[in-house]
Amino acid sequence: MLTRKFDYSQQRNVVVYLRMSSENQSKSSPDQQLRSIRKHIKDAKLPWNIVNTYRDDAKSGKTVRHRDGFKQMLLDIKTGAVAVTAILVDTIERFGRMDDLAKYRRDLRHRHGVYVLTADRNFADPNSVESNYAEVFENLRASEDSRIKANDVIRGKIQAINDGYWPGSPVPFGYKLEVVHIEKRRNREIKHHKLVHDPETAPIMRLLFEASAKNPSRGQTRLARYLNEHEEIPDQFKPFHASTVGNRLKNLIYRGVLVWSEYSTGLIDERRIIEQNDEKDVLRVPNFCVPICEPELLQKVDAGILLRARKQSKKTTPTRGVNYRYPLTGLVRCGNCQASMVPNSTSPYTSKNGETKVYCSYACPNSRNGICQNDVRVKEQWLREAVVGKITQRLFSGEEARRGLINQVRKMVEAQRVQDHAQHESIIPELESELVKLQDQVSGWSISLGQPQIPLRLRTKLIADSGEALERIDKIEQLINTQESESAVFDRIVKPSEIEDRLDKLGEVLEGECPTSMNLELSMHIDRIDCFHDNRITCRSCKIGSVPDAVIWFSKSSEQLESALESESDDTYQTKPRRRGWLNVNDLSLSDDQLSDRINMATDPHRFDRLPDEWFWIDEFRIPEKTFWAKENAGAVLARYNELKESQKKVSLNVIANEFGKTRPTITRALDIALGEDAAERAPHRKEPTVKVKGNVELENQIAELHDRGTLNKDIGEMLNIARSTVTNALDRIYKKRGLPRPDGRVTRHQ
Repeated sequence: MLTRKFDYSQQRNVVVYLRMSSENQSKSSPDQQLRSIRKHIKDAKLPWNIVNTYRDDAKSGKTVRHRDGFKQMLLDIKTGAVAVTAILVDTIERFGRMDDLAKYRRDLRHRHGVYVLTADRNFADPNSVESNYAEVFENLRASEDSRIKANDVIRGKIQAINDGYWPGSPVPFGYKLEVVHIEKRRNREIKHHKLVHDPETAPIMRLLFEASAKNPSRGQTRLARYLNEHEEIPDQFKPFHASTVGNRLKNLIYRGVLVWSEYSTGLIDERRIIEQNDEKDVLRVPNFCVPICEPELLQKVDAGILLRARKQSKKTTPTRGVNYRYPLTGLVRCGNCQASMVPNSTSPYTSKNGETKVYCSYACPNSRNGICQNDVRVKEQWLREAVVGKITQRLFSGEEARRGLINQVRKMVEAQRVQDHAQHESIIPELESELVKLQDQVSGWSISLGQPQIPLRLRTKLIADSGEALERIDKIEQLINTQESESAVFDRIVKPSEIEDRLDKLGEVLEGECPTSMNLELSMHIDRIDCFHDNRITCRSCKIGSVPDAVIWFSKSSEQLESALESESDDTYQTKPRRRGWLNVNDLSLSDDQLSDRINMATDPHRFDRLPDEWFWIDEFRIPEKTFWAKENAGAVLARYNELKESQKKVSLNVIANEFGKTRPTITRALDIALGEDAAERAPHRKEPTVKVKGNVELENQIAELHDRGTLNKDIGEMLNIARSTVTNALDRIYKKRGLPRPDGRVTRHQ
């Protein structure tokens, strides 16, 4: 059994972490936490040196992903940018309220030798039995506090609903809040609201429901396009997205019914999970507000939704994370509106020769809604082969090329490190000079404050100035200490052996059959693939993608990179890139923390934004001209046609179709393409198009006259050069107008 003691007399380097939860809290809360930590260190006379301070303002402690200061602290500790033995916080709740809080503390202690100490417990010995018990209680208190607060909030919302008031959350489009009651509680007023129709947006919702009722076959995509193209709707409410339109059509609030607590949300492994609650826990309140339309209109809309609904397969156990079918999903973006292009595939089908085929292409989702003008479709197989082929050519062209790439990566990273270090070193003499000056000022102010006869106003001013000077001294010392440890970090980040391992991993994954794993590895190298309306495609890939730790390191210190792939039009709708869903990947070669860091980086759309231009390859492709079998094989089909024509009087296109394994219309199309202008001179192989009968009063009168004379439908078709089925359909319409059933005709035919 290991026995360890925490020596308080030892000189230690420590870091401080400060956090406030929301904008509603006091802006000075982190400063108060820092003063409390400093006071405990001073009172206990601990020989500790604060080398850096990390801070997150208005960030929830339930997650880590959105806390930049916290993530930077962990990164600096893992890479060795700061060599410390403790993280100091005011209370454990400031460190975090996540469910796996104990795991973070345990990993920091055992893997990096860093303890999390709290000022409210006077930085108690973390190895003592009492601290072990207290740590369990602290972790439980931190995570349970959120649950208790959530329970109090839910209780208040249920009471508001029972009283007929809006319980909170965003107001549905088409409604607005109207204050109906003001309740006074001590020194504040609580306003209670009800939903009422918004004069600006309610007509838009009525327009949507009327369009859906009038055309039940219209789905959410066509309705979204209808709203986006409607001239009477102000531009400030556009664009409308298909998914949003669909959700609004189904939302019961527009029928006057409030449905509350249908779903619950939570965090599992830093991912937001949404699960449906049991029906007994769902609160449904009819007549909660005035419906957006008349009941008859709403009934027609509901009937149309049922007609368009697809049969849902039985739900299986949900997986935690996203599984991709195509490896470039999330990397392909529209060059016009910056939206992530969606892979759309056909259903599997079997061709005439027995081969199962599926066609998939990437398309901009905003194009179907009428928001974006980029209607280009990119074949998934062609794009994957072009992009992956280019990456393979660069990274796997042989051992000599690989060694050259590794040396290039090391030189690039080293050059950037030297440049950053030189910039920092140029200001270090100024910082040291400023540090000496501030220390002298603080010493002078301390002597002045020791005199009891100085005026109160002057004392207050000196205390404030001393506090600001001490904070500036801390920042200067942190900058100087950071520069001293950065050199050792880069030697660990850019190791040739690790680059080799990453390249081998990429090659192994690309040869596998798991699209999700391919997507994870490709996301380390590919920033984005932009597809433009003029069939141009640009792929932006990072040269140091095989060194993800270097990407993370430099992205926090370099200048913001202006995108080299600007859209063709600045006045078009621009989609804001969002983080992708968590990838469902299992990689036994990485630890849980390493795999989590890789997935976090891969799903971040801004992972390469701050890197220099010269660290990227820009490759341009052209979408191949659309082609098809008939066009590609027109010459071969014509040759076979002429060959058969020489050996027999009449050529059967069905025979040629069977020989090529295609259908007769495909062979016909190939012959038309091969002959071009000479196609009209060839003997006709299909019937000429017939005239349009429906709506042609004169032609329908001729059909009726011939029919009344007893002419057979087949003979009528030959006489008027129309199909027999067309004659039958025309007679159906004629007899319907007469109000009589059409005679069968079969008795006459078989006499």
